[in-house]
Amino acid sequence: MREFGTYTYRDFAPLSTPFMPATLLEPLPSHPNILLKREDLSETGSHKWRYLKPRLEQLKKEGVTQVVISTSGNAGITASHYGKKLGIKVLCLVSEHGEMDKAAAIEQEGGFLVATSHPIHWAKYFSRKYGIHNLRGSEDPDAIEHYKTLGKEIIEQAPDANAVVNFCSSGISTLGILRSYEEWAIDENNATHIPRFILAQNGRGAGLVHLLKTEELPNGYENEHPGPPDLPLRVGLYRELCRLIGNDWRDAYYVTNDQIDDMQTRFFTARESAASLFIAKYLLRKGTLEGEKVVVIISGKAWTPVDFRPNHSIESIQDADNIYRTFCTI
Repeated sequence: MREFGTYTYRDFAPLSTPFMPATLLEPLPSHPNILLKREDLSETGSHKWRYLKPRLEQLKKEGVTQVVISTSGNAGITASHYGKKLGIKVLCLVSEHGEMDKAAAIEQEGGFLVATSHPIHWAKYFSRKYGIHNLRGSEDPDAIEHYKTLGKEIIEQAPDANAVVNFCSSGISTLGILRSYEEWAIDENNATHIPRFILAQNGRGAGLVHLLKTEELPNGYENEHPGPPDLPLRVGLYRELCRLIGNDWRDAYYVTNDQIDDMQTRFFTARESAASLFIAKYLLRKGTLEGEKVVVIISGKAWTPVDFRPNHSIESIQDADNIYRTFCTI
């Protein structure tokens, strides 16, 4: 069997993404009850395809020819990939301090890449002023429905799972997985089986820990990360997570950049996946997951580091309007 990270989407297409034992991973050699749900082996390297592929296909049917998306990387890569296939132009706004390997992958997939200090703000500006559809999953109720397909696959592939570890930012994918358990994980006694959900968060995407477990945040977090820019919206999402999971918020954990970097040095994977694997390893060492069958969702692949800077940037409304005119001519 090939080692972790050497498979490709073509090894499994058109099947659903596979499960693999965590014994393939050096950091978790002695825990055969850990299963990896390999969303990184999807066509675009993350679970974002579950929402963006069908959404773009629907927009194509509606005659849409342009979309805008604010992204840290994976969503932009996925939207650009399927947008190119469907003939939809994708305007991708990334943070000027983001991961440039992902930014380069967006451009390679055909996205029109723009760097800015406020990607969410400018995506909303383009949407309001020019009527471009804004692909923002946390504001699209259909996104939860699409992510339910991931939960259904986990139920089918690992029906006896006791715990699921997932990297969580907006909470949309986790909500989709949880709702799939509500609908499909029903035993012969008509009882619903929802496994323990363990959520990993990092940086500005740590709104859940920020709201509910502030004592776990590292020193200096408030100065460095004042909270996600759409925190009020996420409060509603997190309340729904609370309803589905319960009140035991020991299952939300903050992962520091140093902890993620340490996991990434052990094997080649994305930061999101490294965060989830760190939490799984941490809880196993504590004995918290001893004897349980645990599914760790691996979403987002590690792109080869490159020396890259986007050609376009926004600092003013004039910049934004000029960029939109350029975008329309490509």
